[in-house]
Amino acid sequence: MITFRSIHKWIGISLGIILLVWLVSGIWMVLPASYQQNWEDGFSQWPAAAIAPAEAVAVASDHAPERVRNLNMWAVASRLFYRVSLKDGPVQLVDATTGQLVTITPDLAEQIARAIFVMPEAPVDTVERVDEYSMRYGAGPLPVMRVVFADDDNTVVYVGVADGAVLGGGTSHRIRAIVSGLHSFYPLRILISARGEKGALILAGVLMIVGVLTGYWLALPVRWRLRWAK
Repeated sequence: MITFRSIHKWIGISLGIILLVWLVSGIWMVLPASYQQNWEDGFSQWPAAAIAPAEAVAVASDHAPERVRNLNMWAVASRLFYRVSLKDGPVQLVDATTGQLVTITPDLAEQIARAIFVMPEAPVDTVERVDEYSMRYGAGPLPVMRVVFADDDNTVVYVGVADGAVLGGGTSHRIRAIVSGLHSFYPLRILISARGEKGALILAGVLMIVGVLTGYWLALPVRWRLRWAK
């Protein structure tokens, strides 16, 4: 016979594990990172821009500046870029010296990875293009270049082909990324569709509400429950 007690017990056991993982992963995420990244080459090392921001906007938006959401500059690997974010498309990377749209090549991806993760001498094992999500790369821009370094920390860096966005790091970074993924339910996006992910989260929320309500019911004095059950 199904009772409120059995419903509350099994909901508590199943969702309690999920809640525990969510709390532990949240605590892990607020701890300071141990890996080193260098997001600024230093203002004194920035090359001079040869084109104005308006020219970069025109190139990235195909001469339709109303399509542009925002623009910023990015200096990396001894090069200067304009990053132009479009309202109706992906971020575009424009070379601030030549005025040309930039697509990240394997060589440029390696240079960016070395500059960001301060690894000028580390040997590179492979550089390959990734066009779809997998268990190794479950979230972020697509396509990306996957740069694998043959260093002691097994560093793996992902560089966005369109915008140069950088993700990745060594073993400690990957562990942190896995834990962060558990906290934000990223595995659901790989196993099921976006609609299925939303449905699963709604179902979990409904079950939690049922667990709370049945818990309150069981907390009531027995005589009250017996009276209302009649």
